[in-house]
Amino acid sequence: MPRTINQWTGGNFDFQVLGTGLKIAPTKSCAENLTPWIQRVEFLEDIISQYLDDSSYFITFDELDEDYKDIIVVEQYRKYTELLTSLFKAVQDIKSIFPSNRFNIFPVIFLRNDIYDIILDPDKTKWRDLMIEIEWNKSTIQPLIAFRISRAHDPSGSIMSFKNAWDSLFSRKRVGYGTRQQKTMSIYNYMTRSTHIRPRDYIRYFQACSSEVLNKRLKKISPRIVVKADNAFSNFFRSELEDEIHGVLPEIGEILNIISQLKKQTFRYEEFKEQYVKKIKHSVIEGRDPEFVLKILFNFSVIGNQPSQLNVQVFRYLDNDARFISKEAICVHRGLFKALQIL
Repeated sequence: MPRTINQWTGGNFDFQVLGTGLKIAPTKSCAENLTPWIQRVEFLEDIISQYLDDSSYFITFDELDEDYKDIIVVEQYRKYTELLTSLFKAVQDIKSIFPSNRFNIFPVIFLRNDIYDIILDPDKTKWRDLMIEIEWNKSTIQPLIAFRISRAHDPSGSIMSFKNAWDSLFSRKRVGYGTRQQKTMSIYNYMTRSTHIRPRDYIRYFQACSSEVLNKRLKKISPRIVVKADNAFSNFFRSELEDEIHGVLPEIGEILNIISQLKKQTFRYEEFKEQYVKKIKHSVIEGRDPEFVLKILFNFSVIGNQPSQLNVQVFRYLDNDARFISKEAICVHRGLFKALQIL
């Protein structure tokens, strides 16, 4: 964009003829341009408004978490959030200049909700009018799974129903679990409880299962293969979460090791705090408040709460309004059991 603007406004573009037409010199030059930046932007907007056709234009901004690092450092937090805020304001401005009843320009920002939550700006409430929150559950994820399986089966074929797509890959036999495998559940439910119900979680699980099927030249994925793939998926799941949390807690690997050392699916705040303080004394990790650390883990659904009065586990990926309660029992997400060596 800077090079384009420099060529247009520096030596190739005649501002004097905007009212009657466009004049572009046959040669490119990079003469110094003293026109104020905001004026150049206005010229560009006028050109786009004048020559834009009725096609739809999508301007997408993705992978904005690439610089989500050391966010607890005040200066880094300020720079990062100011850039994101500016991007949102720019989109808001474009939507105002090019209204949807006249133009088909669609700037789209893809951003994780935990990053969006740290942005503070008076206009933030206005942005919600244009926001679409992508929330998955066991039902809404099924059409997407069916779509991905159908396209893998035949890139140009019709889209199968979820049942037909699932049956094309997986056996209908149920997975045994619990003491002596006396309880059973469907393969789909067995997989789902180890995920955050995100598309990439299922895809990675499918890949781990498919590798085993191809190696043994089997026709379908059996319960035994799904259970065996659980270990590979758990390591992937831990790695994904560490990458996401590292920007907030650089020592996330050591913190997960503390939970691993507890060797429990469910533990109390005091148990974690005791081991956490020992790590601080040995200078293994930063001296942060242990409750703050657990809140971060809760926000990323590494852990959840298990209220004593309810036979249910509360995770934020299932309920975005859930809040961490240190006095309640703390449970580890099942997808991390194998990676943390929790029995």
